[in-house]
Amino acid sequence: MKSLSVVLAISVACSLPSLRPTANRSKASQSIGFTDITNSAGITWGITTLASGSRYLIETMGGGGGFIDYNGDGLLDIYLVCYSQTTQAAGRTKLRDVLYRNNGNGTFTDVTETAGLTNSMIGMGLAVGDYNNDGSPDLYVTGYGASKLFLNNGKGAFTDVTSKAGVNNKLWGTSAAFFDYDNDGYLDLFVCNYLNFDPDGNIPCDFFEGRPFCYLSKFKGSASVLYHNNHDGTFTDVSERAGIANHVGRSLGVIAFDYNNDGRTDLFVANDAGPNFLFRNNGNGTFSEIALEANRALDPNGEVRGGMGVDAEDVDGDGYQDLFVTKHGPALRRNYLGRGLAVGDIDNDGDPDLLLMNAGEPPLLLRNDGGNRSHWLGIKLVGTTSNRDAIGTSVTITVDGAHRSKQVLGGTSYCSASDRRLLFGLGNHQKVEAVQVHWPSGQTSTLKDLTTDRYLVIKEEAMPRNKS
Repeated sequence: MKSLSVVLAISVACSLPSLRPTANRSKASQSIGFTDITNSAGITWGITTLASGSRYLIETMGGGGGFIDYNGDGLLDIYLVCYSQTTQAAGRTKLRDVLYRNNGNGTFTDVTETAGLTNSMIGMGLAVGDYNNDGSPDLYVTGYGASKLFLNNGKGAFTDVTSKAGVNNKLWGTSAAFFDYDNDGYLDLFVCNYLNFDPDGNIPCDFFEGRPFCYLSKFKGSASVLYHNNHDGTFTDVSERAGIANHVGRSLGVIAFDYNNDGRTDLFVANDAGPNFLFRNNGNGTFSEIALEANRALDPNGEVRGGMGVDAEDVDGDGYQDLFVTKHGPALRRNYLGRGLAVGDIDNDGDPDLLLMNAGEPPLLLRNDGGNRSHWLGIKLVGTTSNRDAIGTSVTITVDGAHRSKQVLGGTSYCSASDRRLLFGLGNHQKVEAVQVHWPSGQTSTLKDLTTDRYLVIKEEAMPRNKS
């Protein structure tokens, strides 16, 4: 087994250079930049005032959201999580989440009302997953003291099924991940929990101009939660049975991925002011926490870090996923109080665009201009025997005799949901010799001699499952 490598990255709290290519510039010579299209796209939702006093600590951790194709039209829509209930400018109260539909022309329309989404709480993060395998992606929103599951009815609207489903995490939930840990074809749910925090109690903080400056090491953390999908629209809390509840942390980020290529999805959890967790999937419904053994609990100097977001990618082409963990750090260009970052191709042009969520500032939608100047191939996977979202699937492409691999991941980033389509940059190559898909069910799909600069849908061949 390859040792798990990790890269510590500066938190995404920066602006990116903006350069819109001119119409007559050749594709090969285009500069790559990101253009802020928030206003022109019609994204007007935003929170600019946060609570004072101890509740500021809760609201300043918010700023989640991400991408979801809620109506199945092939275009990524945007969901933003409301993380404050503090009265805003112009006396706005009863703040709530918002859903923007992608119009396909560079603009978005607020469809929150028609979608039946009235969620109003101190929210934190977003996870997207088709937990009932009906072909319509559902929403799980985490928050302080409550989390909610919204079922997509496939007709442009959602229903709050939190109580029926049994997934109301009442702790301080942050990031969450849908994934199929037992490979039964249904998505389970992991929810990170942060501090054990009562804003009305005594807290280890100093206050300056109404804002708390806290000593996180003096706060008690909380155990995260693992919910098993019962295949009937309900979930069971299996945290104790699975060995998750024994590990208390100040958890902020999670990624579900197969780090050791054994066909079982594992979990990496980024903790604030404490050792990280690496939960190895034992294949029998339990997990073993092995972060220290894998040299992933602490930084290279043996110190804890302020872990927040996390992602994985096979950066060295060896077929194993490497970890990227963000930590608190200075901005690169311009300072934002950046929190969540979602990545997705909103215009289906083959380059990833960015949705940056901030605390106390409006979100930013940044369009990638010029990132598709070379050839590319996008792949959307649809599971049948495996979970429909194909989380846990690995894909290897062969181009000019060289191999590159990616996995369909659960979770990632901080409190955010990104585009699950896999996007491969191909440089000057105009043909992909082969694509090999390894599904969680154990099946393999192989396609050969593929043209580029397009999105390809690959559906798993249906097969009966063995009954245990």
